[in-house]
Amino acid sequence: MKSKLAQLLEIKRAEYRKSLQQNSLPVDSYAASVKVDFVAVLDRHFHKMGDAA
Repeated sequence: MKSKLAQLLEIKRAEYRKSLQQNSLPVDSYAASVKVDFVAVLDRHFHKMGDAA
């Protein structure tokens, strides 16, 4: 009984890890690119403000 439960738990863990990897990779790369662009926009904005002041 105990080994059967452990096997089921391991299968569920593997499925969960697999779903995390599949779902997170595209979102992370997109989020990273958006974050970089956002930082670049803010940086440029503050540089323009500094030049004008």
